[in-house]
Amino acid sequence: MSGATGIVGLLLEKEGVYVNTTSPTQRPLLQLAIESAHIGTIRRLLQDPRFDIACHWGCNSPLLAAIRAGRDSITLFVLRQGGSDNVRTPRGENALLLATRKGSLAVVKEILKDNMVDVNSADHNGWNALRCAADEGSMEMARVLLADPRTNVNSVGSDGRSALNIALHRGHVGIANLLRQHEERAARGYRQTTHRARRRKNLRAKYQRRSGL
Repeated sequence: MSGATGIVGLLLEKEGVYVNTTSPTQRPLLQLAIESAHIGTIRRLLQDPRFDIACHWGCNSPLLAAIRAGRDSITLFVLRQGGSDNVRTPRGENALLLATRKGSLAVVKEILKDNMVDVNSADHNGWNALRCAADEGSMEMARVLLADPRTNVNSVGSDGRSALNIALHRGHVGIANLLRQHEERAARGYRQTTHRARRRKNLRAKYQRRSGL
């Protein structure tokens, strides 16, 4: 335990200490510790029941603060401690979109492990994680997002452009080819699903006619 963390621990144990105080910039103690990457202090704060890793401060939260600070090791720690993805930035970004914009591949992979995350969530300007990856030309990020079956490769933003349109416009040929492959795969899957549904419907109608229903 560092000296600073030890002092924090002693202060927390003092009777009557107010833990919801903010800095002159109105940042809560937990946010300050996260932004400063003081993992020992973060651990010590979270041992106190008055601190909650799933809390939020308006349009900010421990998870968003860690992602915004670009500290992947701290972000992964916060995620594994139960950091909430239910808070959005003032721009409407969820944690996945913000991490994609920051280029934090390890964080994106960890967030995608959550079955409840909305992988196609868009900000107020209509940008989602996949379209951002296409815009930035991040092949690895695009691969990770496309590997998740929940990702809608055909989704479009408020400007009507898909990830493929964006990649082509930006000259990211490799990503454009990858997106084309996934678009074709999605189209085949749709046709197969439609064919199976039509076949089931025809068989059901045939059975009903034979049964006089």
